[in-house]
Amino acid sequence: MKNKINQILITTQSEFNALPGNFDNYTKIIIPGGTLDVKIIIKKIPINSFIIARGNSNIVVYNNIYIKAYEYSYIVAHENSIIEVYDNSNVMSYENSIVKAYGNSTVDAFGGNIEAYENSTIRVYFKSTNIKKVSKKSNIVYM
Repeated sequence: MKNKINQILITTQSEFNALPGNFDNYTKIIIPGGTLDVKIIIKKIPINSFIIARGNSNIVVYNNIYIKAYEYSYIVAHENSIIEVYDNSNVMSYENSIVKAYGNSTVDAFGGNIEAYENSTIRVYFKSTNIKKVSKKSNIVYM
């Protein structure tokens, strides 16, 4: 019998802060977004969980956190965070973060390891940024 993946919907910082330290079952934490005016800062996620951000989410991540973001989301990645963005999303990358951008997404790179695919753009601000892979249809702009 397969374990079921639970889902939790988070719309505010206080809801995220109220999550337990770990889950018994593997849990998908969904941040649906809706407005860039609501920012959620994530410094730690519960054990046995992962995060999906959608539709205009505004998220700042720290401390080795992995996030997939879709549909015009905005992510600021610090301290070895791993981010995958899709569908016109934007990322600001710092401090050894790893970013993979797809589907017309944009990465403002102030450091980190960056890959761009499917018409995405990397804007490089710091020489310490490591461009790992860029598809033929993606762009690199040195600022």
